[in-house]
Parts: sequence; structure tokens; C-alpha cells
Amino acid sequence: MFGWSARARCRAGLSSWLPESGCAPGRAVRVLRAFARFSAWMAGCGLSAADLDEDVVDKYIRAEQQRSGSRSPAAFQYLPLARRFLAQQGVLVLRGPAGRDRGGLPRSAGGPLTAVIVDLVAWLRAQGYARGTSQSVACTAARLGVWMGQARLGVRELDDGVLTRFVASELHGSSPHPSSARRIVTVRKFLVAAGLFAVAQVSPPVVTPVTESLERWGRYVRDGHGAGPSWVREQHGWARGFLERISGGHGQIRWQDVEVHVVNEYIADRGRGYSLASRRHLVSAMRSLLRWAFATGLVERQMAPGVLGPPGRALAGPPQSLTPGQVEAIKAAADVTTAIGLRDYALVVMISRLGLRAGEVAGLSLDGIDWHHGQVCVHGKGAITGTRLAATGGRR
Repeated sequence: MFGWSARARCRAGLSSWLPESGCAPGRAVRVLRAFARFSAWMAGCGLSAADLDEDVVDKYIRAEQQRSGSRSPAAFQYLPLARRFLAQQGVLVLRGPAGRDRGGLPRSAGGPLTAVIVDLVAWLRAQGYARGTSQSVACTAARLGVWMGQARLGVRELDDGVLTRFVASELHGSSPHPSSARRIVTVRKFLVAAGLFAVAQVSPPVVTPVTESLERWGRYVRDGHGAGPSWVREQHGWARGFLERISGGHGQIRWQDVEVHVVNEYIADRGRGYSLASRRHLVSAMRSLLRWAFATGLVERQMAPGVLGPPGRALAGPPQSLTPGQVEAIKAAADVTTAIGLRDYALVVMISRLGLRAGEVAGLSLDGIDWHHGQVCVHGKGAITGTRLAATGGRR
């Protein structure tokens, strides 16, 4: 790149500059390696320091992406730091952000959306989006316009199908943009607000005797037994096939045909190929359905006790739990001098001391913590939420 001696001096200067810029030691080593490979590539291409600019760096990064098959090879991750060092040394002149010089408008043409993007940028500014986010959204809209022009699509043809095809195209090609899947949501929001987007009308769900029975059963277990929404959805999935099986030609459910052997035959067919735990859920759903049918007078006798369960398996003993020493070892592994370490420590304390499930701990938020009284509001499996558990002693 600069000759062996010049290259060594530049590498030594970069090695001294990285710690001063706050770069971690491990990352600094990877930056130096990426810079060495870039220098060797330039020498192999016959390029000197006079040829160095951002286009050369971008060309090398694209070559590394093609060679490695990765969207973010080492050159993509670590060369920006080396590029900043070279700019400070006066070896490389950085390009200014074009979007900022153009008032937030992207540099690339927007095809049929060129005029629309001007309004998009103004809308983003009025909505209070950050400058960087606005620029990313505008660039996504510009690429959408270019893609629409190539596909010979006009503004009037914009709909969810067009946006889905565009996002799929952004995930592939020589220059993929995976962030478009997130940014296109904001673009769509603007297009809807501007009246430029054909929003598909969602047809109301068709009410059938089966869906009506499932809804009535769901309300019964929610209101009377405190079942949670996720439990109700799972039980509906297991029992829907049974209600469809006993439905007549006009969709009416023939509750008079329900017998214990009919239910057991359905359970045997529906549970075939599933694990023991899944078959237990199936049996639980069918028993709950029959209890509701008897309570509401749809069947004349209680048949839930006659539903056969899957074969059980003998347990060797009570479930094994961690010893107090193992719990303390896990807590000691958390670096409480960092924010992430404190978070990990708190998670272990919540699970070990309060007996919370992992999902319950993951669902906690700051609003659920009563710091003054030392209490935590936990949302469990059931519909009853806001149970308060006292966390006494130790860290909080």
C-alpha cells in the first residue's frame, strides 16, 4: 500500500491510536488484522496511497463479502475504525453525508416516488423522528421507488403485496439491505396517512356453530376458572377438530351423539404422533370441553371422568433442583460492576428466591416493581394478574 516501511509506520500509528480512541483490546487486534489484509489487497491491485479513497475501501469490503459469503465480514465490521484513523492522518478524505447536505433527501433517485419522498421527509420531521432514522427511512423509500420503476409499477399500484415483494428483493442481491424490513413499516405508515396506499379490507370472521361454541367455552373457563388467553387458544386448537367431527351437514353440532367412546376415539386419532406432554394437553382440553357441555346442559351426563388419559411414566424421584452452593456460584459469576451483570444477578435472585418461572421474569418491567414496599407485580399464566410477591432480604 505505502511500501513495507510506510505500511509498518501506519500500522504502528494505528496500534497506538486505537486504545486512545477507546477501542477495547480484543477489537483493536481485529482492526489491525483487517487493516493488514486491506493493505495487502491494495498492494496486490497495484494501488498506492494516492489512490486511496472511500470508493476503494467500499470496493474491498464488497470483495470480502463475495469471498466470504457473509454480509458483515471482518472488513465490514473493523475497517471503519481504520478509515477514521487514516482520515485523521490526512491520508483519506471522508465523504460527507449526502442526505444531510440535501436537507434529508436521499442521493439516489426515487423513480415514481421522487416527488412523494419530499413529502415523506417533511412528514418524518413533523413526527419528530431522529435525523438518522429519517434518513434511513427516506433511503428505503428511494430504493422502493427505484425498484418500482424497474418493475414498471406506479404509485396507484402500491399495496401490501408490492411492499412484501420489495422487502424480499432487498434481502438478496449484490447489495442487500435487511433493515428495509423495519424501515418499510414507517414508509407504509406515511403512505397510508397521505392517502397513497390501498389498504386491504379485512373481512369479518365467519361465525359458525363450531366457532360460536369455542367462544362460549372460552368465556366459561376465563370468567369462571381464571384461565389465561394463551391457555384458551391452546385448548381451542385441540378441541376444534372434535367439534367439527360431530357437526352435521349444515354445521350444527350434534351434541346428542357425544359418547365417551367417541371422545376417546378422537383423542387416540388426534394424539397420534404427539409427545406424552402434548397428549396430556389434549386430554385436559377434552375433559374441560365436556365439563362445560354438561354445565350448560348440552349433554345429559358428566362424561369427563370417563375420558382416558395417556399412559403415565414412573418418576425416579422428585425433580432435581440446584443446591444453595450452585445458586451462589451462578450469582457469583455475574459481574455486578456492569449493568448487564446486575441484570443477570437480579434474574437469578428472582428465580431462586421467589420461585418465578423464566417467562414471568422475562415479562417483568420497571412499572411492575414497587421499590418503596419491596414488592414485585408478576403476570403469570392465568388471567389473574398483578399478584404481589414480597422480596425480603438481600439485594433488590
